[in-house]
Amino acid sequence: MKALLSSRCPGKTLLNEAQQLQQNEPQFAGKRRRISSLAASIEKQLMVTENNSNRVGLILSSTNSIRVFLSGASNDPTLSSQLRQTSSELLIQSEIPYEPLRAVWISSDPSTRPELIRLLSGTGFVFSSPKPREKSEELKARLKKLEDLAERKAYKELVKDIAPKEDVQEPFSSYKDQLGFGKFCSFLSTMNDHLAYQSSFLSS
Repeated sequence: MKALLSSRCPGKTLLNEAQQLQQNEPQFAGKRRRISSLAASIEKQLMVTENNSNRVGLILSSTNSIRVFLSGASNDPTLSSQLRQTSSELLIQSEIPYEPLRAVWISSDPSTRPELIRLLSGTGFVFSSPKPREKSEELKARLKKLEDLAERKAYKELVKDIAPKEDVQEPFSSYKDQLGFGKFCSFLSTMNDHLAYQSSFLSS
């Protein structure tokens, strides 16, 4: 978990800086300016992240330890009003962005805040599905046409045993048609013989 969180931070990770501050608490005792400056830098990065639509932030599921921490941070007078407001907003959410949570944690008093690893223990990553692609009007019309054809075919198949059969007129199915076709063939044969006779007469 620690390695993954560190890899998400650009440049010299803010998480490493926070851990260094925690390890060197005696050296930085009473010097809250450094922490406040670091918090301002984090807030600036958060604003850039929100404006960058191509970047996807890490989302965590809320746990009891996170809610307890945020509840205390929302009433912490040493935090800025903006961070207290952020803590209150995160407290009521079931899915929490990691970066604002980290901003609140870094700005909190190192002597009272929980270790980051313990704070994130038991949480999980939340992944969101991509937005489905919108279908074009032309595609919708074609799909509707195919759906109508499929419904008609299914209906015909359903009533084929009870619906009256359609009369299909086959060629030369009646005696009259056959007789007419025979006369037509006889006429063509006569005309062909006549033309052949005229051709031979003219050539002689």
